[in-house]
Amino acid sequence: MIKSNYLYFLTNNSSINLLKEEIKLKYPQLKIAYSNLECGFLTYKSEKELSISDIDNFDNFNTIFSYASGLSIDKAKNYKELETKISLLAKNKILNSYFCFQEQQALNDLFSQPIKQKNFKENDLVDLVLDIIKIREDNFFIGIHQFGKYRTIFYDYDYHEHGQNNEISTSLSSPPSRAYYKIKEALALSNKKIKKGECVLDIGSSPGGISYFFLQHGLHVVGIDAAKMHETCLANKNFTHLQIPLEKLEQESSKLSELSNAFDWIVVDINLDPEYVLSILKKLIKNKTISPLLKSTQLKGFFFTVKLTRKFSIPKIPSLIKNIEQLGFEIVFCKQLPSNKSEFTIFLSNNSKNN
Repeated sequence: MIKSNYLYFLTNNSSINLLKEEIKLKYPQLKIAYSNLECGFLTYKSEKELSISDIDNFDNFNTIFSYASGLSIDKAKNYKELETKISLLAKNKILNSYFCFQEQQALNDLFSQPIKQKNFKENDLVDLVLDIIKIREDNFFIGIHQFGKYRTIFYDYDYHEHGQNNEISTSLSSPPSRAYYKIKEALALSNKKIKKGECVLDIGSSPGGISYFFLQHGLHVVGIDAAKMHETCLANKNFTHLQIPLEKLEQESSKLSELSNAFDWIVVDINLDPEYVLSILKKLIKNKTISPLLKSTQLKGFFFTVKLTRKFSIPKIPSLIKNIEQLGFEIVFCKQLPSNKSEFTIFLSNNSKNN
């Protein structure tokens, strides 16, 4: 069994200080060992040796601001040393993955002799994955993680530079906003499927990235935002824009109920303090007209983007999560997605016990 005193974390390079603060608050027993801002890569030292199975029991191990993590088990100074160490580890029949921050490069292109890999099994969550993290030509970290665990990279063979999802495509040369990518990533991580004809409530819809994504897939979208929407959304017959601020939505409850009997999806991505947004959502859920639309049994998912501001910082996250749970939804994950900046996404599912 492979054990180590070190854990590694990868984050969007712009979020490395957020991750440091989160780990300091949540896991004070961990001490930082290495940090690389350019790559968004950190290692921390634990007082005791840990195995992969230990991580699951490590104080409910989970971090919002890392897109990948695991055990850091070794280092190498050059390709030859790396190849020697990897060859020894390969005897454990470990799957292979590769993080490279300088260029796209296949794992087996690194070595003189190809490393044998196990066959890919989509639903196999027991295999160990070998992580090679290249910082520079003379600095490699070697880690392992349990297949499919503790990452927002959606496929264990599909890593991208700095965690960006390069496979996302759209018929527009540029979608209305970055939110297009955020909802695509959130849906992939949730493992939920959208269907043509379903209805979406998009709160904070302008300029239209999220709305446009759903419209592309044949869903009906009601956008709530006082600002203007992108013309591509407005031209779509499946889109309706209620050009009002969130604060006015309760007053327009009759209009909302005319547009849909119930929503299959709710998305909240608005540039306001999250505690303030949550206070309004609580009022909407208590409203007799709006509540059946938001908490129907057909609701498949609720995505809430939490904006980090000067007023709302990392220490406030636990209390926010507790208050969100009191809405009667079940929190499935809280994660910073590859396309999130100073923010993270909470995905909630319908809790039928509270309906």
